[in-house]
Parts: sequence; C-alpha cells; structure tokens
Amino acid sequence: MKKIYCSLVVLFLFIEYTSAQSNQVSIAWSQEMEKNKFMDFADVLGRDPDGFYIVNENILSTISAGKNTAIIEKYDNSLNQIFSKPLIVKYHNNEVAYHTSFQVGRQFYMFTTFWDNKERVKYFLANPISRDGETMVEPKNLFEIEAQGIGAPNISCRFSFDSTKVLLFTDMKDKRNEEESYYFKALDQNLNPIWENRVSLPYSSRNFEIEKYLVDNNANVHILGRVKKDRKDRESGEPAHYYTLISYFYATKEIKEYRPDIGDAYASGIGIKPDKEGNIIVTGFYSEKSEYSLRGVFYMKIEAQSKNIATQKIKAFDQDFLAQFVSEKKASKGAELYNFSIDHIEIDNEGNAIIIAEQYYVETYTYVTSSGYTTTRYVYNYNHILSIKFSPQGDVIWWAKIPKLQRGSSATYFSYMYAFKDNKMYILYNDNKKNVDNLDPKKLATLANPKDAITVLVSIDDSGKITKIPMFEARDEDGATIFKPTTAMYLSESEYLVLSTRRKQYKLGKITF
Repeated sequence: MKKIYCSLVVLFLFIEYTSAQSNQVSIAWSQEMEKNKFMDFADVLGRDPDGFYIVNENILSTISAGKNTAIIEKYDNSLNQIFSKPLIVKYHNNEVAYHTSFQVGRQFYMFTTFWDNKERVKYFLANPISRDGETMVEPKNLFEIEAQGIGAPNISCRFSFDSTKVLLFTDMKDKRNEEESYYFKALDQNLNPIWENRVSLPYSSRNFEIEKYLVDNNANVHILGRVKKDRKDRESGEPAHYYTLISYFYATKEIKEYRPDIGDAYASGIGIKPDKEGNIIVTGFYSEKSEYSLRGVFYMKIEAQSKNIATQKIKAFDQDFLAQFVSEKKASKGAELYNFSIDHIEIDNEGNAIIIAEQYYVETYTYVTSSGYTTTRYVYNYNHILSIKFSPQGDVIWWAKIPKLQRGSSATYFSYMYAFKDNKMYILYNDNKKNVDNLDPKKLATLANPKDAITVLVSIDDSGKITKIPMFEARDEDGATIFKPTTAMYLSESEYLVLSTRRKQYKLGKITF
C-alpha cells in the first residue's frame, strides 16, 4: 500500500436521495489518497462477503520496465484496506506486460503477455491469485504465436456472459490471401482448452472491420463486423457499408452469417448482447440519410437452439419523441438525430433489452499564430443520453431522452456511469448546477467547468418514467478531487466502485443502489 497510496483514515457517508418509491441510493467515500505515478487503477477483480478486490496496473510493465506487474488490494465493505500486495510475475526470467484481471468461475486470475523479441514469439499467460492476494511466480502459458510481420502480434481475450469461458484470438492476416482470418482458442473455467482453430471469414481484410467479439456460454464465437461495399458493387444512393454478425459454432465447424433487415437504410450504430437463455440480441439505429444520423431502431434475435433468426423488427422514432430533440415542425417531417453511439445493452429479468447511447462528437479548431505556427484545439461534446427498451419480441416498450450538455477542452469528468437493478436503470453524471431540477432540453445550461458541477442521479423506471435529483457536489469539500463517472466498475448487483480524482489525489467510493 505504501508504494501507491497514503493510508485510509476516515470514512465519509452521504445519503443524498430517497425516491418516491422509498428506494435509497447511497455513496460512501474513503479519505483522500495519493496515487503513485507508475500505478494505474485497472480492474475490479471480484468480491466476497468480507469486501472486494481491485488490481492496480504498473504502467511501466507494458514496456517491460516495471519491478511489479501489478498490485492487488482488498478493502472491506466500509472501504478500509485489508491488505495491499505486489503481484510480481516473470516468464523465463523476463518482465511481463499486464493485460487484465478477471474472475473465471470461482478463481481470480491475472492475465499478462510476454514478447520474446529474439525468438519473435508472443505469449499470453495466466496466474491464479488466491483470496489472500498471493500468486504463482511462474505463469501458465495459454497461447503463443510467432510474428508474421515486423512488430509483435496482438493477442486479445474475451469472457463469456457466465464467466466460465475464455476466448483467446489473434489476427492471422496473410499478404498472399485477402481473407480475414483469425486463430481462436477457447478455454473452460479451469483454463483447459475446449477447442482451437483457424477461422477464415467470408470477407477480405480490406473490406471487413471488426466491431466486437463475443464468446457465448457454450464457447461459440460471434463476430460483429462492418462490411464496406466497393463502389462498383453498389447502386447509386445505396449505403456504402452494412453490418453483419458472423457466428462460428465449433462443434460442427459451421460458420453462419446474420444481417439485420433494414432494407436500403444505413445501419448507423449497433450493439450485441446474449440474453440469459443464450440467444444473441443484435440491436441498433438506422438512418435514411447517412451513417451518422438516426431515424429509428432495429432489433434482431438469433435463437441459440436453432441457430436461426427468430425475430426481426424495425421502428422509426415517433413525432412526440423527436420533438424532444428538434422543433415540432422538423419532428413532423421525420427529422433525424445525429452522433449517437450505443455504449451499453442490458437484458432485464423478463428478457427485455435496454440500450443506452450518448451523443458524442469532437470539434476541431485550427489557428495560425502571428509567428506563423499552426495550432489545433479540440473541443469534446458529451451530450444527451438516449435509451430504448425492447420487449423479448422486439417491440419498443418505451424510448427516453436524458437531456445533458457537456462541452470542454478536456473530457476527463464528462460522460456518465450507469447501473441496472430490479428492472430500473440509474444514470449518474456531472451537471451544471442550473440544471438540478431541469429535464427541459430547451432550458438546459451547458457544463463547461466540472469544478463547479453537481453530480445528479437520473432514474428510469420500468414504464420509462424519468426522475432526476442531485446526489452530491462533484468536487469534494476539500476541493482536491472531482467525481469521474467513466471509471465506475461493477462490484455486485447493487454496488459499484467509483473514483473521485484530480492530479495525484483521489478517493475510492462505493455507490449502493
């Protein structure tokens, strides 16, 4: 602990809000701490009845120059530290690079990589970590690949929805073959191999761009991709790209492709999530104008048992909903929305799918100084949040807009965090104090200076009703740290770990829903 933070002294507890339904949301903060410049908060490893575990990455390990790979810490449920221990890992007596930490089945693991520049081989490694924070010195080699080009190859991993499967994969591009090809290896919860194979996708690497990988609970692989159409292969006015889902079923070595049916429209945003039955939900936005605007939503469900598309639905935004964003006149003409991207998809206890999207874009300003130098300034915009709820049959139950305007040269304290419990969604973000009780987008003040912000809590109930209330001052009473929504990490169904940070100072927080 001494290598990273000062000790914890006092626990502050704030209970700021009680809703009309008497649900209580509370946040507990630790005392201010100081972070070592070489350590960075990386992952929540898991929790047990006594508390929770977090892992701090040694950022120097990525260049094989760190004395420690990472540090594991355990805190009790009141945010008092129980222990802090270095995770020192070497492979063949060499430093390794931190990749991630995750609980697979009931076991904690730290995953690392090692690049043998002399042998031109990349290794993907795993170390089990005990509940006492101890780990083996020599890691287990899960995957290795020889370099095909100049640099080290990339090896990535994904975890299944039920956290019992691990997928390792790497790009296998070959200059002599234009096919997009990957080598996959799936492991069980004990990190024993289930299957491994090289899989060639039915598209060239020149035209296919991966959006997301997913491994399901049965160790099958699903790849969401964006396909670019060559000009000679499309008609005038036809979209220049489309999205597709490619699934590889390892038992039969079968490759199946699924495309959302949106006619000649543009798919302007897309996401993927398995439900509790293992069905794959693909949902997103479509546009009649461009890949950057939104006219409505689509929904596709692939049935796990039959491997067939069970549901395809599409629905345009209605006039009343559009009127929350644009004038009544533009809404009546079916105006489109712009610059929203899907961040999250949640599946509730009834199998309904809820998507969360945020309006985000960057403005670029270039100036020529009196001395003739060119300077560029970037302005980050994190604006309204859009949420849509679908039934298991793909029908829209509700859509909701959370008005939010954040604009500045730094995005550190912008955007939002979310939580989902008992079919109710919670959104927390830093807001201009003038907006504390305001949900009217026409009267909204922009947040430009997070130092003067207030953190607000917006809840959306099962019927789509929105409630907004203040939670706490974004900047703590000592003025040293500011709430950073995007660092929130899942602890349990009702708890999230959050950070308030500024420069070297920061505090841990636990929000209970």
